[in-house]
Amino acid sequence: MVAYMIIFSAITSLELFIQERSLFVHEKTSGFYRTSAYFIAKILCEILPTRLVPTIFFALITAFMAGLRTDFYHLFMYWLTLAVTSITSTSLCLLVSCATSVYSAAFLGCGAVYLLFMLASGFVLQADQIPNYLAPFKYLSFYRYCLQNLLSLDLKGRVFDCYTPEQLAVSGKVAICLPTGDLYLESQGINPDHLWMNIGILAAMIPVYLGIAYLFLRSLKKKS
Repeated sequence: MVAYMIIFSAITSLELFIQERSLFVHEKTSGFYRTSAYFIAKILCEILPTRLVPTIFFALITAFMAGLRTDFYHLFMYWLTLAVTSITSTSLCLLVSCATSVYSAAFLGCGAVYLLFMLASGFVLQADQIPNYLAPFKYLSFYRYCLQNLLSLDLKGRVFDCYTPEQLAVSGKVAICLPTGDLYLESQGINPDHLWMNIGILAAMIPVYLGIAYLFLRSLKKKS
């Protein structure tokens, strides 16, 4: 659920360009600045600080509250995964906000994409239960890469105390327990050694979303 809290928090950035659209178009056509200068300033001054800094505190609080591994490596990778995912999600929201001037349309559009990516991530449905028509979207789902990293960081090398068949027979309990975290990851088709690859894929999505958003922003013209 941590991943989904981080991702859905990015929806707050939908209003970033929608609210200033008319002002931006007026100042751009008046020659105050170029589109690139405005876009870069927005990213550096309003997006990166609000996504990187809060995730530090969020990662520290949730890691200790949830009993996750808190050594430097795991804590750093946990924060890095959340931070890159947050920026990726925000970049998608910026793309949507640059493509439309109506907040309700942007909200519905972004929500629909989030829902699609969530269904294809393997969290709501297990990997072998994802319908064929959703399968291609799992490669575009930043939920999937974030979820795989979070599960790998916490479950790799874990050993669990499971009931033996004899104990289950005596107690009358029914339980399905995998004795190690590695077996669970394998059952979900997750390779715990792909941490950096997943982060790289998430990071590669950022310039793609921002690039398309910039093209939409650049195409805006003042209404006569």
